[in-house]
Amino acid sequence: MRRIGRDAPPRHSTRLRTREEDFQRVLIVDGTILGYAYFQDDGRIEYLLHPHDSKTTGISYSLLPMIHAIINDLLTPAQAAAHVGYIKTHLPLSMAPACSIVRFPIQGGPSATSSAPRAARFSAEIGIMYTHAHLR
Repeated sequence: MRRIGRDAPPRHSTRLRTREEDFQRVLIVDGTILGYAYFQDDGRIEYLLHPHDSKTTGISYSLLPMIHAIINDLLTPAQAAAHVGYIKTHLPLSMAPACSIVRFPIQGGPSATSSAPRAARFSAEIGIMYTHAHLR
């Protein structure tokens, strides 16, 4: 397969295979990609911006990891199709207008008294999403 005049990296590379296996094992939970993963000191992983995220943000899907996983061929064809379905069903409109009016609940942790750290991370994700869209 050729892309933009360059050969695709060999799929048999050990490092590439390990990266894909780790991606599938850690970042795909119940068939849906995580927005973020918080690795606890005791080995547990807290799933953020995912349907299992009811405690921290309450947000179930994140567009940026979905589109990047699809673009970078990190998902199987069936997973990519499922994520396109999630985008159409759960993220049909840009989240940018909602950023200014939605206040995400903060529950526990060091940022329990301020939404500034969470707002900054969320705004950065939106900014990156728009930058990538303009570059394309």
